[in-house]
Amino acid sequence: MAVINKNKDSKNSSICHRQPLWLGEETAPFFATLHIPLDKKISDKIVIVCAPLGYEYTHSHRTLRHLCDHLASKGQPAIRFDYHGTGDSSGDLLHPNRIEAFQNNIKSVIEFSKNELAVEKVSLLGLRLGATFAAQFATNHSIDELILWAPCEKGRAYVREMRALDKLASHTNEEERNYIDSGGFILSDETAESLSQINL
Repeated sequence: MAVINKNKDSKNSSICHRQPLWLGEETAPFFATLHIPLDKKISDKIVIVCAPLGYEYTHSHRTLRHLCDHLASKGQPAIRFDYHGTGDSSGDLLHPNRIEAFQNNIKSVIEFSKNELAVEKVSLLGLRLGATFAAQFATNHSIDELILWAPCEKGRAYVREMRALDKLASHTNEEERNYIDSGGFILSDETAESLSQINL
């Protein structure tokens, strides 16, 4: 599924066009933003940005938006997206099989890029845990370029950090939970276990 807002061209920036769209299955759509040059000439390569999760996502959102704007201003189209269950996408992080869902999100963005934009080459650029997901994807799929920006090399270390943040919080409800609450961001025990198995 690819739903593009065709009623008006979202020109939110003076250096490029930003086009909001919905991708993925109808039962689990996720939100994405396509950044294209002002002259709308699309090169044969696209940069797909894989964002981090949790508080790192909120702190890096503006940076990644400006990065995509800059790439588009130089004639290089780029797409950033919210994984299913995060940001403006549908669902939540307590849904099962999150890592698999995130991998499918990356695949959907690539398919959209090749089918709708007719690009031939794909660059995956990931930040922190997004870099980890990008590296995982590249081990099973053909990618032309892989850019890992401060990747989480070991998922176990990332989960340990999230648990430490959870323990620093003063929870009013001390009943048993099946998730980690790291600074207001949820990570289910199942997802934490899956992340712990990752070692780049």
